Amino acid sequence: MNPRSWLFIPADSDKKLGKSDATGADALIFDLEDSVAPERKAMARDMLRDHLLARPPGQRPAQFYVRINPLDDSALGDLAAIMPGRPDGIMLPKTFGAACVQRLSFYLDAFEAMQGIAPGLTRIIPVATETARGAMTLAEFADRPLPRLSALTWGAEDLATVLGASTNLALDGGWALTYRIARSNLLLAAKAAGVAAIDTLYVDFRDDAGLVLSCEAAAAEGFEGRIAIHPAQVVGINAGFSPSAAAIRHAERVLAAFAAAPGAGTVGLDGKMLDIPHLKQARAVLARRDVVSPPKKPRPAGAPPMKRADKVIISCAITGSIHTPSMSPHLPVTAESIAEQAIAATQAGAAIVHLHAREEGSGKPTQSIAEYEKFLPVIRDGCDAIINITTGAGLGMSMDERLAAANHFKPEIASMNMGSFNFNISGAARRGTFARDWEKPYLEKTTDFILSNTFSQIERALTELNAHATRFEFECYDVGHLYNLAHFADRGLVKPPFFVQSIFGILGGIGPDPENLMHMKATADRLFGNDYYLSILAAGRHQFPLVTMGAILGANVRVGLEDNLYLGRGEMAPSNAAQVAKIRHILEELSLQIATPDEARQMLDTKGAANVGF
Repeated sequence: MNPRSWLFIPADSDKKLGKSDATGADALIFDLEDSVAPERKAMARDMLRDHLLARPPGQRPAQFYVRINPLDDSALGDLAAIMPGRPDGIMLPKTFGAACVQRLSFYLDAFEAMQGIAPGLTRIIPVATETARGAMTLAEFADRPLPRLSALTWGAEDLATVLGASTNLALDGGWALTYRIARSNLLLAAKAAGVAAIDTLYVDFRDDAGLVLSCEAAAAEGFEGRIAIHPAQVVGINAGFSPSAAAIRHAERVLAAFAAAPGAGTVGLDGKMLDIPHLKQARAVLARRDVVSPPKKPRPAGAPPMKRADKVIISCAITGSIHTPSMSPHLPVTAESIAEQAIAATQAGAAIVHLHAREEGSGKPTQSIAEYEKFLPVIRDGCDAIINITTGAGLGMSMDERLAAANHFKPEIASMNMGSFNFNISGAARRGTFARDWEKPYLEKTTDFILSNTFSQIERALTELNAHATRFEFECYDVGHLYNLAHFADRGLVKPPFFVQSIFGILGGIGPDPENLMHMKATADRLFGNDYYLSILAAGRHQFPLVTMGAILGANVRVGLEDNLYLGRGEMAPSNAAQVAKIRHILEELSLQIATPDEARQMLDTKGAANVGF
């Protein structure tokens, strides 16, 4: 999500700079241009540099942009003064096309190199309609590669001046035609360039009701934020660019309607036909529901590195989609055996059962709602476990297939793979014989297989399942996946506490080495602090050593026949419950207590068993 409110702060006012942290704006624009008199600009630069240096990246209440003076005025002097403070971005006034952004980009390349700032980190927002030429060349922003471009905004006051107009308003109080055209073209140019469109200021800062209505109208058109000239406008702008409760409810119903008809291009709702553009609009509304949060502050020295509960959550992955029926006679591949083993695992000490479905007869992985319906109610009635439905599903399934069961049954928890990677389980095809035609090719194809979890796919899944108040088991197969989770957390699409399942030993992911476990934990500690629970999953023979190590470090554990078919060296596990019983014994020998399902619900803040869809 892009910031909604962009508040101007004069850089020459010590008082206003000091109060800016508490304004509640999503982004602050420290102004060195129009709000600062020429004789005060040098002082303003020094004051702003000191203000930025006192609030380094990661310790800021909002995004920090600086409006510098025009390129042909004193822009270079402004940049030389403020770049040591590492602003998040630059707002560039009086532009006359994309060439101005390119020129500023070259300057920033040099200043970033001088200051040791990562190349390309400083973003640019041009005020793109303050000159007649700028208003006429907006399409250029979509035609040129401008990697620093983060948004476009427009201004009517300076445009009126260069046009020699006595007003920019029509008789009805709205924008005159010229300015409506400029505004519309700005919106089109931003969307064509793939960046946010920011509406210009609302002049009357005392008209709260009018401001909110104007922002709601702008949001409906496609603008994503607005310039503010007074702190009193921040609340109204944030409200106007946040979806209403009615809009959220409607969007949730749209998603639910499509989820109930997997693969359908059109659905009916309230007597109207909805198609894919309506689905995309609904997803956009729900993405705006949880607005962007300020950059995360680092943990203070000595703060606890992660949530370390008094009791350990045992998750049990009952059948999965990796092992095939011929690999073990104990792998549950029928609805009856899946239910039976899930209930037994809970009775042995599991608080969470992680579930996949299998085709009756073939044992092949499936996301068929009909197959899930055969065992979910049985498990619900037979134990009090938290039910966790996969969204990773089976190899090669579409996103519609992967999300179908979780969308339909609305579980307390769903798994969420946090990144794409090479997923190779082909080695299993070289071991033993296979009774079913599909098994060996299913395994062999993974030599040329990427488990796809793009940012777009993850955002879609989070948005749809957030609508059901489902929480997530964030499956992280490598260190980069932790950073992906931090990205979605910073955007407000997921809320703590995060249940991070760190996975070791899948070929293509991070290896099953104790040093890697320590590295994953240390990285998660830095990213999430006390906002997460760590859980450890290790494949095959690495299962018990690594999950035990994790538990000693304060993590939770996952076992189950999805992850490992053995109980010990050369000894096949007779059931999921046997693995749960073994890890429970190990944990209790370490004087660690086991969390019940209800205790796990409280720790993970789930919606409760009474609020699922089955």
